[in-house]
Amino acid sequence: MNSNKFSIYDNLFAPLVVVDKDYKVTYFNQAFLVLTQSSPRSLKNLDRFSLIFNESEVIERFLKGSVQTSEELTLTTPSGHGPLTLVLKSFSVDNDLVITFNDLTVERTLYSKYRVQLEEIKRTHEKILQTDKLATLGELSAGISHEINNPLTIAYGYAQTIEFEVGSKDVIKCDELKTSIERVTSSLEKISSIINNMKSYVRTDEEHKEYCDLKDIATAAIELTHTGLIKETIKLNLKAPKDPLLVQCNRVELEQVIVNLLKNSFDSLLDAKTAAPLVSISLSRGENNISVTVSDNGPGISDQHKEMIFQPFFTTKDIGKGSGLGLSISRRLIEKHQGHLELIDSENGAVLKFDLPTMEMSSMLTSGGFGPEIGPVGQKKVLIVDDEPIVLNQLDELLRGAGYSVVSSTGGEDALNLLIQTEIDLVITDLFMPRMSGSDLSSKVRMLEEDIPIIYLSGAPNAQEIFEKDKKNLVIHSLISKPFSEETLLSTLAQALKVKP
Repeated sequence: MNSNKFSIYDNLFAPLVVVDKDYKVTYFNQAFLVLTQSSPRSLKNLDRFSLIFNESEVIERFLKGSVQTSEELTLTTPSGHGPLTLVLKSFSVDNDLVITFNDLTVERTLYSKYRVQLEEIKRTHEKILQTDKLATLGELSAGISHEINNPLTIAYGYAQTIEFEVGSKDVIKCDELKTSIERVTSSLEKISSIINNMKSYVRTDEEHKEYCDLKDIATAAIELTHTGLIKETIKLNLKAPKDPLLVQCNRVELEQVIVNLLKNSFDSLLDAKTAAPLVSISLSRGENNISVTVSDNGPGISDQHKEMIFQPFFTTKDIGKGSGLGLSISRRLIEKHQGHLELIDSENGAVLKFDLPTMEMSSMLTSGGFGPEIGPVGQKKVLIVDDEPIVLNQLDELLRGAGYSVVSSTGGEDALNLLIQTEIDLVITDLFMPRMSGSDLSSKVRMLEEDIPIIYLSGAPNAQEIFEKDKKNLVIHSLISKPFSEETLLSTLAQALKVKP
C-alpha cells in the first residue's frame, strides 16, 4: 500500500480513506480507524471499501454517483459499532478517490435528546396553562352558576305563562304569548352565550391564530368574570373606540390574559373591602399597536412586590386562593403575540397594561412565518384588504396553506402604508369598504406600483360593472365573486402571478 503518497493526511483529525479505481482501500488515517473501530489488517483485507459498513449498497451508490457530497447517512459496522451519522465528501487525486467523513453522530444524538426534552417541556407548559385556566374557571364557577340560574328562572317563568296562555281560548289574540316566547328565547340565548364562552376558554388549540376584534375578546372575558357577587359588588367600566380593534391572535390565549387581569383586580378589591370598588378596562389604538389597560381603585401593589409579580408562583393570596401563575403566564402569552405586558406606576390602585401590534403590523411581522413554501408561490407575498375579519381569516388560511406569504389590512390607508413598507407581489381587495373603496384604493396603488396585479373581491350585484370600468382604467386583473371556492381563488392568483397553481 503506497502510504507515502498520502502521508500528508496522517495527522488530520478528520477521518479519511483513499480508494483506487476498483474501490479497494489503498490508504486510511488513524482518525478513520478510531471512527470505525476497525483494525488495519481488516481494512487491508477488504475487497471493496463499501464492505466496511453494513449498508454497503448506500456506499456503492455514493461512489458511483455524480455528487461529491452525500446527504446525512446512518451507518453501522459489521463489528456492531454505530449507528454513526456521517456525511461523505470525495475528490480525485490522480487515479485515486479520496473520501473524507464528517462525523455528526454526537451532534445528532444530542439534538435528538434535546428535542425530546423540549417536547416534554412544551407538553408540561401546555398542561400548566390548561391547569391555570381550569383553576380560574373553577374559582369563577359560583358566579357563572348564578349567571345561568337567572335566565333559567326567567325562561321557566315565561314557559309557565306560555303553557297557561296556550290552554286559554284567546291564544290568537294574546300579545303576551309572543312576548313570553321572545323572552324565553332571549334567556336561552344568554345561557348559550355563557356556556360557549366557557367552552372557548378551556380550548387547547394554542397554535391557531386568526384575525379577531379585541373588543369581542374583552367582552367575553368580562362575561366570564364579572358575575354573581362580583357583579353585584364591583362596578366595571369598559371604554373602547367604535371601530373594530383587529389583531392577529390566538383568541383563547388573549381571553385568558384579560381574565387573569380582571380576576386579580376583583380579588384585590374584595379582599381589601374597598369602598365603591371600580374596575376599568380601556382599549385604544396607536399608530402600530393596540393597548389594553386594566385598572382598579384598590390598595394597589406594594413597592416590595412590584419586581416580583411576574415571577412564576409568586402570590400574595392565601393558600388555595391562587396559583401564582396568572401574571407569569399572561406575560409569556403576550410576548408570544409580539407584545408587552407591564405594571404601570399609579398612586391609586393597580394598573396593568399590555400592547399588541396592530393586525397590519402583526401580519407583516409574521408574513412567511406560517405555512409551507411550495414551489414558486412560496416567494410571493399577497396583500389582502377586506373589512370583514371572517373573509380575512378565510383568505389567510387558504393562501398560507398554498404556500403564499400573506399580509392583511382592513382599510385602504393602512394597506397603502403596508405597500410602502414591504414588498408586495399582488393585491386582493374588497370593492365596498368604509372610508376607501376598492376602486379608490386601486387608484392610489397605481400611483405607487404600475405593474402590481390587483384582484377585486365582491359579492355585490354591481361589482361586475365596476370591474369592467376599472379593468381598463386601472388595469385590474380579475374579479372574484363571493362566495368563492379554493380552486377559483388559487387559479386566479396563479394566472395573475404567472405561476403554477
